[in-house]
Amino acid sequence: MYFVKILGPKLMENRKPFQIKNLLKAYNIIQIVGNAYLFYRGKW
Repeated sequence: MYFVKILGPKLMENRKPFQIKNLLKAYNIIQIVGNAYLFYRGKW
């Protein structure tokens, strides 16, 4: 809780936010392909 409430905001107050848009796109594509594969095989 200390990190979430106090230490984390202090460490990040002067930093730019992370740019993870492309990482999230790749993750979502991998999830879609994996779920389509499992659905196609019929093993849920």
